[in-house]
Amino acid sequence: MNALRIWFKQSKIHGLIGLIAVVFALQSSLEVFGWLWGLSLEETILNWFSLRNDFPGGFLQPWTLLTHGFLHHGLFHVVFNAAMLWYAGGLLATFWKTDRVVWLFLTGIVAGGLAFWSVSPVMGTVVVVGASGGIYALLVVAALTAPGMRIRLFFSVSINLQTLVMVLLAVSFIAIVAGSNVGGNVAHLGGALWAYVVFHRPEWLPDTLPNLPRKKKRRSGIHQASRRHVKLQGSVDQRLDAILEKIHAHGMESLTEAEKAYLSSYGNKQ
Repeated sequence: MNALRIWFKQSKIHGLIGLIAVVFALQSSLEVFGWLWGLSLEETILNWFSLRNDFPGGFLQPWTLLTHGFLHHGLFHVVFNAAMLWYAGGLLATFWKTDRVVWLFLTGIVAGGLAFWSVSPVMGTVVVVGASGGIYALLVVAALTAPGMRIRLFFSVSINLQTLVMVLLAVSFIAIVAGSNVGGNVAHLGGALWAYVVFHRPEWLPDTLPNLPRKKKRRSGIHQASRRHVKLQGSVDQRLDAILEKIHAHGMESLTEAEKAYLSSYGNKQ
């Protein structure tokens, strides 16, 4: 248990995965409790926190644009989304500050929800849960940032990340046309569209998250450390920009081992 707690504290992306796991455990426990005692707790949870398109009820609960991303339908659903968050979020954190990655994930969920609401007049009553809008947002920005990157799917089979994302988007589009899980797949495309916009306008996303108030600790030498940080920050940013420009022009494979190590260490510090 202690090792698990340490893992969740490694980064804010790990913390998000932990939050999703805790919410799923609570959701499942309440559903089982309701089933045992004949209470409609599952329906209550969905009514208050899932994304619905029934008019006007669903549209009078704007918080569900975000909360639906932390509810999941079954173990496979939550494990798949958590795994994709860990992979795509960790990959993008190599290029972006971790806080901005978290903002992209959260706003991707909201964008997916808005896309779902926008097409609701042509659908029947639908309930949507899951973080897929945020996951697709992470994948699309990662693919646009490092178009030449290849990822290993299993064993020795690898695929270009940009190709994989295009296949996933095509599958979602085909599923919508076929009438399969229309609400969820519209949310996928909504998150992807938002990601495309943010990739070209990254300044639209904050690069810091609000900090919870903490007890101040006295540390010796903190002013000297701050001054050193200011002096070093300029050269760090210049080197990072140069590496990112190289990736844009020639792909991830063009980097030297030293540049890859620098990117990895930069991402771990965020």
